[in-house]
Amino acid sequence: MSYVTTTKIEGEFDLEIEEDDVTSEVQFWENTLILYGMGEDLSMTAVKNFMVKSWSFETLPDMYYHEDGYFLLRFKSHEDMDGVMMKGPYTLRNIPIILKEWRPNYNVKDYMLRTLPIWVKLPKLPLHLWGARSLNKIGSTIGVPLVTDECTAHKLRVSYARILVEVDITRKLADEITIKDPEGRLLKQGIEYEWRPKFCDKCQRVGHQCGMEPKKKVWRPKPPNLEPDPVPVICTPKEDKDKETVVEQAWTMVNKATGDRGQKRIMYVEASTSVPVPCKLREISSRLRELRPDICILLETRVKSDKACSIRNKINLGGRFVDNYSHHSNERIWIHWNEGMVDIRVMNSSSQHIHCGVYDTHGNFRYWLTAIYALNHLEGRMRLWDGIANIHRTQQGPWCVVGDYNNVLTTQDRMGGNLVTEAEYEDLHNMMNSTGLGDMDSCGDFFTWFNNQIRNPIYSRIDRLLANVEWFHLYSEATLNILPSSVSDHALLHVSLAKTRSLPKLFRFSNHLVAIEGFERVVRERWLKPARGRPMQVLWHKLQRLKAALGVLRKPFNDIRLNLEKCRTALQNAQASLQHDRTNCIIIERVKNLTVEVVKWNTREEQILQQR
Repeated sequence: MSYVTTTKIEGEFDLEIEEDDVTSEVQFWENTLILYGMGEDLSMTAVKNFMVKSWSFETLPDMYYHEDGYFLLRFKSHEDMDGVMMKGPYTLRNIPIILKEWRPNYNVKDYMLRTLPIWVKLPKLPLHLWGARSLNKIGSTIGVPLVTDECTAHKLRVSYARILVEVDITRKLADEITIKDPEGRLLKQGIEYEWRPKFCDKCQRVGHQCGMEPKKKVWRPKPPNLEPDPVPVICTPKEDKDKETVVEQAWTMVNKATGDRGQKRIMYVEASTSVPVPCKLREISSRLRELRPDICILLETRVKSDKACSIRNKINLGGRFVDNYSHHSNERIWIHWNEGMVDIRVMNSSSQHIHCGVYDTHGNFRYWLTAIYALNHLEGRMRLWDGIANIHRTQQGPWCVVGDYNNVLTTQDRMGGNLVTEAEYEDLHNMMNSTGLGDMDSCGDFFTWFNNQIRNPIYSRIDRLLANVEWFHLYSEATLNILPSSVSDHALLHVSLAKTRSLPKLFRFSNHLVAIEGFERVVRERWLKPARGRPMQVLWHKLQRLKAALGVLRKPFNDIRLNLEKCRTALQNAQASLQHDRTNCIIIERVKNLTVEVVKWNTREEQILQQR
């Protein structure tokens, strides 16, 4: 630093800061956003976890904390800053996150402590008032309207409209407004706020009110843990001729290849069946052949222990496996893995989870993996959340938890049926906060489960992958894709960590061709026909002739395969159309009919194989 001469006028210094004095600092902070959590002071760890989970598509900014409770986020480029702003708005632990662009004369306290965005519901809003101009006028009576949610914009849900409004929290929030329609009628429209912030007039601060007694916590005894000590069972598949079994509620596949071949991927699938027919297993086996997972996790199988090997053989689940039969008679979770690619070492298990470590073939640790199937009642899920919290306290390193949570995470995670209340996801939120787990963003369809009902369709997002910061750092380029569900009512979830190289399609010889009439004659004619060239050229020409002849011989079987593939493609297209018009009875009926067609062609294929 250096001394600068100053002047005094009437006993006071006349100090003037010129534009050249601040140019360098303005340039330093020009790509900066101000982040503020309304209603609660956020820690640097919480904000860092939030950025890693939500902004993986951009280079993470440098973070600076101010003692007034807000953060300065300095981005590497203006494009990165715009990308973050365009993806908002955001929430952290159900707390609205305010992001504003930094300006030299910007006063954080004067602005951010007065206004914040709140999601507002307009229950039973008449359908002729769902236009953008009408919603703008209704939202302007509450505050400054910002955006609507997807269901409101595309009219996917007509029981209530939902808009994001920036309100002045120093004023009383209106619970009802009066609307005058074009015919002159006065309508009383109720207003529901998903979050009502507390504002203290004395402290001029959000989150509390002076003079009000804090809510006392009521002590409740913790329910005893009636589950036996975890005893994981590791074995190899055995042959079993029993054909009567059902795979009923869910599929999960987590597919991860080692770094030796440059591919890393995780796959999660859920499928369900309601009738004990072999074609259901064939459809599941077909998807497994297509995905080729290294780790496969099955949930809610409802398969007795004496029939498990038969089902594993039918689905072609090779390698080693672990299950939790010691905790549940019908077994809820299977984990299979290809021991030539990865190694699984089980740490503990219960009736709702199996926790294990994933290693490469050389014994190097990759990450922790917990496969879960949560019960459909609150007490059971609370035991699972406590178990996950205990795992967090006893380990370190990258960790992901994948499975059927049987629990929504936000108010937007269900469409149709009863409205989501905060009490439904409060316990899950608390568990995630205590363990540092965050939900992974997804591409494709938002919902992962559908009740397949035409009159009262219900969509929910209950299948997900949660992970900690270390896992998101390790797989920063991962993307979660929600794929069509095929014959299931659960979607297929696929986490892609690297692009996989597709292999050329090869000719496959089916053993049933030997039993077809004329097989020996066709092979003899094509093979004994002379060919010229070196020995390997002669062999290649004979195989090519035989390949074409066998293709004609198995044409009836190929026709069934072709019809099966056409039905599968049509089913996927119908399910994709259902994403844009979820209450369309015609599309729902088409999905149900195509599901039956896929099952029918699988059955015919199975019958032909049995006859031959």
